[in-house]
Amino acid sequence: MKEMVWDPKVGFRIPYEPNSEYSMLICKTTVSGREFKSMYIPRRTTLVLNNVKITPERVRVLVGDTLVLNCTGETTYGGRINFTWDFPKKSENQHHTKKSTVRPAMVLVMSKALIVPNITMEHKGVYRCSAEIEPTKHKNASARVLVFEHPFLNVSYKHDRTGKVTVKEGKKKLVFDPKVNALPSPDMLAWYKDGVPINNNSTCYKMSGYNLILIDVQQKHAGVFTISLGNRVRGVFRNLSYSLVVNGRVVGLAVSPDSVSSSTWREELSDVHQHRALRLLLVVDTLTGHRGVTL
Repeated sequence: MKEMVWDPKVGFRIPYEPNSEYSMLICKTTVSGREFKSMYIPRRTTLVLNNVKITPERVRVLVGDTLVLNCTGETTYGGRINFTWDFPKKSENQHHTKKSTVRPAMVLVMSKALIVPNITMEHKGVYRCSAEIEPTKHKNASARVLVFEHPFLNVSYKHDRTGKVTVKEGKKKLVFDPKVNALPSPDMLAWYKDGVPINNNSTCYKMSGYNLILIDVQQKHAGVFTISLGNRVRGVFRNLSYSLVVNGRVVGLAVSPDSVSSSTWREELSDVHQHRALRLLLVVDTLTGHRGVTL
């Protein structure tokens, strides 16, 4: 066979044209008059290497935790990806890796996980992964690891908002969306209205992540809404409250000149939640039928 090259680390390198097909290769040699025979099943190689990445790309861990990063890449039939990790304190050899199981498919996804137990502050920095198919084709990926000495849980209002929210009655949707910054993530979450827990199956309220969603806001929804977060293992807890004020609707009054006997009719409507009076003066001229509204 022409252009066949033997590589003791890989095996025979044989040009494999697109139209060529080998089911079995038999190699024979004679040593001291004795014949030896070996049989090989050829494998077509490829240089396809795509979507090399590390997940997650940005990691926050606490001192003493275990860091797990996964480097993945995609190839096709005959492809074998070799992954190499480079990271802080690699020379101490306190880590281990784990390769994934490859399932036959048109696109083969391969990966190699890096596991570093008992993280210290010295482990922070950039972690790099190099994926290689043959010495001539490789791609790199990187991720940044942040290490914190103590756990934390911070809850605040988003977009410079205050804790007081005022809306008009009938608003279709209102979202309380607190900003949560925590490590580790909270393992307990609850919303309260005026100190009473809100059930997950409530028809008036929906929960999504840390957010509380109110549907079709009415006067009955006015009150104090509080989110309570915590991590019981780390012993950190925080609360944040929103005060909701719902303005009532002002309904227009239709008045017929024949239904009033005097030329002036006054009505005062009071907005309890805003603590201010809205004065509505309706003047009706019984002779001409002309009406006017004065605020």
